[in-house]
Amino acid sequence: ADGGLAIHGLPAGSPLPSVLPKGAFKLSVEARDPRFVGVFYLALSLIIMGVGFLKANISSIVGQLYETGDARRDPGFTLYYYGINLGAFWASLACGALGQNFGWWAGFGAAGVGMAAGYVGFVLGKPWLEGKGEPPAPEVLKRPLAGPLNLEQLTYLAGVAGVGVVWLLVQRFDWVGWLLSAGSVVTLGYLGLEMARGCTRVERERMILALVLIGASVIFWTMFEQAGSSLNQFADRNVQLGLTARQSISPPQIQAFNAGFILIGAPAFAALWTFLGARRLDPNPVIKFALGLGQVGLSFLIIVWGARFADAAARTPLVFLALAYMVQTTGELCLSPVGLSQMTKLSPPLLISTVMATWFLAASWAQWLGGFVARLTAAETVAGQVLDPAKALATYVRVYSKAGWITLGLGVLLGLASPWLKRLAHGVDEVERGAV
Repeated sequence: ADGGLAIHGLPAGSPLPSVLPKGAFKLSVEARDPRFVGVFYLALSLIIMGVGFLKANISSIVGQLYETGDARRDPGFTLYYYGINLGAFWASLACGALGQNFGWWAGFGAAGVGMAAGYVGFVLGKPWLEGKGEPPAPEVLKRPLAGPLNLEQLTYLAGVAGVGVVWLLVQRFDWVGWLLSAGSVVTLGYLGLEMARGCTRVERERMILALVLIGASVIFWTMFEQAGSSLNQFADRNVQLGLTARQSISPPQIQAFNAGFILIGAPAFAALWTFLGARRLDPNPVIKFALGLGQVGLSFLIIVWGARFADAAARTPLVFLALAYMVQTTGELCLSPVGLSQMTKLSPPLLISTVMATWFLAASWAQWLGGFVARLTAAETVAGQVLDPAKALATYVRVYSKAGWITLGLGVLLGLASPWLKRLAHGVDEVERGAV
């Protein structure tokens, strides 16, 4: 993160002294081997392309497991979310510990082994899907399109070529915004064209609601994804990480908080939605999204509150960060599984995959916008050590306070608009409640 900056003469991991005696220390920038930097970006590119193929399609398959009107769809997506975070919980702990104690080659290597195991598990379990997720028109995929190559083979080749494109993009952040803009224009233009020429009035209004929910998700994920950037830095710089006199937790391991809370909360939320649905008391999806926005905003205000209890080293008690992650997680459980479910409910059958891709395109926007929020919290560092911890804490408080109140306010506004917005669903959720 600091470009290889090192202080020779200062023991690794020790705090910076307030004054550096002249001649006692020497600053240098360790050279990076460009070959290994290129390999690192290539690895990221392979992950990005793989996730691009996986996420939208796997969510669509989950939606296909439930018939129209099946009240188990929302709880089903919540349990699907549980499975994702079961892996995330153990990966955060195991890979973080391996990276800290043996080097990041071990942490990343373990993650690769886990991905390979997931692929094997999917292939072995594929018969249990009973045909769900299979191509709707396999003959089209096998039809020659470019000489001897058919559409399926060209798709795979395009995926390989896409790795090279992504490899360039991850090294040029300024290009990403333009690409997201172009991709959004094309995607929304295509959806708008299909809504105008191929959808009924009811389908169009449901699509409008889906797009509103997608817009709300951008705001939610912009704040939520601070966990991997500014909140991780905040934990390292301004949080008391000691668990006991001899034990402490590392910032990468704190990433397990969210997954751990989901493991606790997902079954409870699935049971709650089922219980409320059976009694026709289940909140409509717009209210659930409003609750999600409100809670992610509140989580940052909890961190601001915790800053009042900072010690002399400008480090806040760990309990406030843990509480913030817990509130973020309950907000995530109100919004994310419900959002995935709603995309499959509100979309016409032929547009489900495209709408699901738009949902994840919104997540890409959130990651990009979240980078700007994280930049606002930047602090001056030398060799990974913050020069002025108190100033860094004040910066976090200022940024998180504004962002928290704005997000909380947007959640309230969305909740107030829910009586009008839910009409656009034309009873798609009421049908499922009645089917319980």
